[in-house]
Amino acid sequence: MNLFTTPVCGPSGVGKGTIISKFMEDSASSTILPKFGFSVSHTTRQPRPGEIDGVHYKFVTREFFDEKIELGDFFIEYAEVHGNMYGTSFQAIFDVAQVSDDESEILNIGGKQCLLDIDVEGVKSIKEFQSRQQIRINKEPTLGKAKSTQQYLASDNQELPLLSANFIFIAPPSIDTLKERLLNRGTETAETLERRYKNAKDELEYGMKPGNFDAIIINDNLDIACSDFSTTVMDMYLNKD
Repeated sequence: MNLFTTPVCGPSGVGKGTIISKFMEDSASSTILPKFGFSVSHTTRQPRPGEIDGVHYKFVTREFFDEKIELGDFFIEYAEVHGNMYGTSFQAIFDVAQVSDDESEILNIGGKQCLLDIDVEGVKSIKEFQSRQQIRINKEPTLGKAKSTQQYLASDNQELPLLSANFIFIAPPSIDTLKERLLNRGTETAETLERRYKNAKDELEYGMKPGNFDAIIINDNLDIACSDFSTTVMDMYLNKD
């Protein structure tokens, strides 16, 4: 059983959202690439102007978020970023894949490939989840019929479909360029700017380390970065085993 995802990561201000949005527009009319869907994450932060609950994020309280963490089988990844919680639920990935409730193999057939906009801690969480799945598979090969979507969602995380992920990191040409972009936003206080800058340095250190990501896109020029992102995803999926 495989559920394919493309986690996209990058520091705040790198242009990740713009690149993803452009890719989604272009891939919607592609006759070569599979269809992609953007998972709707949960967050405890307040909506920004123009953001719609259930479209850009599912805006929830910290109490709600903590309750779901306690369940242990709600989020596939979650992390605290800039003082707010963000997380991707298992249901969000199933919703994008449009997996049916029959007993057929879950391969996103008839659905979409899921794009995830996550941070470094989220990437680490997914990699840890994949490792736990692989250990279980190596020790206890799965036998019998495939489970339906609702059966998977009602069981513990270890029985969920095998998560297959292509990790992409979007980086600025330099940390100084990133700081300038954050300043030009005009939305940061001195405190939040310093916090985002510190987090960005840590994220870049992890993101640029060989082996942590399947591909790295440098956003020096937005048009070129968008083109590189599209080409990278195409190579990943058209050359997928």
